[in-house]
Amino acid sequence: MSGRLHRKATSAALGAYTGVVAFFSALPLLVLIPVSLNSKAVVRLPEDGISFQWYVNVFTSTTFPQAFVTSGLIALVSTSASLAIGSVAAWVLTRNRFRGVAAVEAFLISPLLLARIIYGVAMLILLTQAGLIRTLPGLILAHIVIVVPYVVRIVGSTLIGIPGSLEEASEVLGANQARTFLRVTVPLLLPGLAAAAIFGFITSFDEFTMSVFLTGPRTMTLPVEIFKYAELVVNPSVAAASVMMILGTLLGALLLEKTVGLERVLKT
Repeated sequence: MSGRLHRKATSAALGAYTGVVAFFSALPLLVLIPVSLNSKAVVRLPEDGISFQWYVNVFTSTTFPQAFVTSGLIALVSTSASLAIGSVAAWVLTRNRFRGVAAVEAFLISPLLLARIIYGVAMLILLTQAGLIRTLPGLILAHIVIVVPYVVRIVGSTLIGIPGSLEEASEVLGANQARTFLRVTVPLLLPGLAAAAIFGFITSFDEFTMSVFLTGPRTMTLPVEIFKYAELVVNPSVAAASVMMILGTLLGALLLEKTVGLERVLKT
């Protein structure tokens, strides 16, 4: 009985500790909500009532909508390309054991291990030499570099969970490799592909550290535009735009949870 009580007390203590840590981690983000509703043009908690004028201002008096479209286009194209590249790479890594497979996998996921600012400087030099600096194709290429590792890990994790016996059974029954892949593997892989697409899109859309080196007047992404706007103008429009980005990220997280589960994604 004492052991059971001890386990319950330990579990309750860990739960309380986790709750406190989560609260203080989210507190800076939660503060943005009342700040974005301030009726005055000051970045502080509202004292004289609330107003949605700054949300309207985001769409009418700033360049945020244009930056939103640019970020969305970059995220959509880079995620689509990364799905094609990363899925094939994940297939090769999980279905073929060849010499050097560990080195290839380490190379593909290296953007997850190194500071993003390093890739920002490296891509700045590379795209400058290629004549693609501050262009949409250049930004898309740079974002593919950081999205592919997530696709490789998520799709690879899903492929590992698909029993090879199902594919073998399909081939034994007369289906060729292409038919087996389309009729057996792809349907089982769809949750992983959906999770990789959502996670990749969020990663690309929210990317700031690398993008700040590569953007220009005609290729400004939303996170970089918010940063530069905050340097010049001090009003709650920045908080309103940030709240909308947070809500978009939360929506993506909910979709991830519904498709494959956040716990599974975070373990990859």
